[in-house]
Amino acid sequence: MPITKSLATAFINVRGLGIICFNPQKKRCETAIIRNSDHKLNVNIFKPAFIDGGNTDKLGYTPIFSREITELEDVSLEISGVGNPGNDGFDLYENGDFDRLNGENDENDLRWILNLEGEEMHRATLSKNQQFTIAEKPPVTKLYISNGLFYAVMPNDNDLTDFPFFRKNDPYRNVEEDFGYIAETLGVNINSDEVVFKLKIGTVENTLSLRKIDGIPYKIEITNVDEKPEAPLSDLPICYKFLSPTDGMQFDLKALEQDAAEGKPVRGKQYCHITRVNQESLDSFI
Repeated sequence: MPITKSLATAFINVRGLGIICFNPQKKRCETAIIRNSDHKLNVNIFKPAFIDGGNTDKLGYTPIFSREITELEDVSLEISGVGNPGNDGFDLYENGDFDRLNGENDENDLRWILNLEGEEMHRATLSKNQQFTIAEKPPVTKLYISNGLFYAVMPNDNDLTDFPFFRKNDPYRNVEEDFGYIAETLGVNINSDEVVFKLKIGTVENTLSLRKIDGIPYKIEITNVDEKPEAPLSDLPICYKFLSPTDGMQFDLKALEQDAAEGKPVRGKQYCHITRVNQESLDSFI
């Protein structure tokens, strides 16, 4: 069954540098938003509204909450579906077989998101990296999302050419090979009587309740992106500051540069992909 946002109370896009996992005991998705140097964390919430379109009003979105979060310490975000949720904790959207390079994959299949512990990468649980002290690691903002359907957000075929195509350096086989496209955004649909958003900074907590409007979802966008043109397209080295393979091996991803040679930017925008692990809690590696 394809992803249908119109049935949701709210849909969420989480884009940029971060590590996600799914906690079955606490029934939630946990994301470590990594606040590395020039990555800017922004939260924007939009309410559906009619917008003046001249002769007729058009349905669109108007902002009801917008903030760049500059605070680095003691910051957390929580989004949950409250009252008759359509998903208990979390459901993962994986539709049929998945072949990143050659398959006819569903554009919302969660496996478009890079899984550092999955079959394409280490195929093993990574340890908490003890080589770096807390002071040497970037700060982390924790994001918790519960009672939703989780999926990847990929562009359509026409826009995919603006995405970087990656090659993978495999340290185990000592080869560099085509890897493919990687989703930069985690999508979530929450279908419940209301969606409750909480932002806590220190002892101050901001809460926003989004009551369901049938057929018209709210939109929540959370981005953590380095907007500099020269920013790296993959932040795996930063992820490895938190996650350590027991054998010391590290994969590397690099984007093909052929688009740039044709006078076209490699990415077409500030690309920054999110990463997943199979571990069940951020506490295992943060």
